[in-house]
Amino acid sequence: MDRHPGSFVIGFGTAGLGATPAGPVEAQGAGFALIALSVGPIVFGRDVFRMGSGAILLIGGVLLVRVGLAGTPSAMEQLVTGLLFVGMGGALAFLSANAKNAAEAGVGEAGGAGLNDGRDERAGRTTQARVPLGR
Repeated sequence: MDRHPGSFVIGFGTAGLGATPAGPVEAQGAGFALIALSVGPIVFGRDVFRMGSGAILLIGGVLLVRVGLAGTPSAMEQLVTGLLFVGMGGALAFLSANAKNAAEAGVGEAGGAGLNDGRDERAGRTTQARVPLGR
């Protein structure tokens, strides 16, 4: 069952763009549907995984619109596009894993062992500079 029927309507209504497309109009419609789906995770995403997934959807949508407007890409362009997707997916996996590990360790949380909490746990003292009050 389709969870976002509005995306189909957006993609269906944007086919053509006022110019004669060199590629299939279905690719153009699917591209605009992916772009519409990418807005939510990019705008309202609170973690790296959601924003990265939205960015991958956005890139896929833009590339589909490109195919719809200009036709089938060359072999070199397809290779570069494939490398872009693999690189984006790898970067997303790397950042998501590091964010998960940091969340489990309590880095960046109130009271956790964050970078800016000013305590040196080994020495039992603060590492923040002390400024006299009279200045």
